[in-house]
Amino acid sequence: MKARGQRDGATLVEAIAVLAVVAVASLIVVNRNAYSRADLAAEAVILRTHLRYVQAMAMANNVATWQLAFQGDRYTLLKDNVGAPLPDEQSDTHTLTPGVTVSSGMVRMNEWGTPNGGDFSVTLSDGKSSETITMQGETGFVQ
Repeated sequence: MKARGQRDGATLVEAIAVLAVVAVASLIVVNRNAYSRADLAAEAVILRTHLRYVQAMAMANNVATWQLAFQGDRYTLLKDNVGAPLPDEQSDTHTLTPGVTVSSGMVRMNEWGTPNGGDFSVTLSDGKSSETITMQGETGFVQ
């Protein structure tokens, strides 16, 4: 026998509170997945900008050797095999957004701002999708 005022089940306020918690948790999960593609696109724009910077430096200072070295979650600008600061960075190395990786390799620019050795490609990936950035060997066009 139940005491007066006791009920079975949840109140409407409790049900609404549980639904609110589930909704907030769902939004967090959805937003994490949505931003990974945005992170990949942003890193691709930054990398294209840095490639164009290296081209400009190679053409302006054609007695130095300018190159970008790619490895894992970062890439480094080198001038005559010594680190040189990247634009809008605090150092010679750009660390990619967590979860985004870059294929290993190196691109060296000649005095005309084109990659030595012909066409050059580098691929950024976030584990779900990827974006390949290519420099044409004859013109240095970055796409």
